[in-house]
Amino acid sequence: MFDKLRMPLGSMVVDIGLVLTLAFIAGQMTNRFESMDARLSTVEGRALAERLSERTAILEQRAGQYDRDRSEILDALHRIEAKLEEKADKR
Repeated sequence: MFDKLRMPLGSMVVDIGLVLTLAFIAGQMTNRFESMDARLSTVEGRALAERLSERTAILEQRAGQYDRDRSEILDALHRIEAKLEEKADKR
């Protein structure tokens, strides 16, 4: 039966072995890539959380400074208004 096909049996066995080996290696590489992708996502998530935390701290610091500046400006305006009222009362 195999005589009619005229295919070398040894070459077919080697080729099938190579195909199976390549399929196995491709499966392992895919698994490794998925694992690396999951790890990278975790690392990127942590880095993003740290950057957001730093950014939040900076924004809170700026907000505090703006509140202090606003308070100082309002105090100065109240003093100016008080002086103007004193001048108006003296007239």
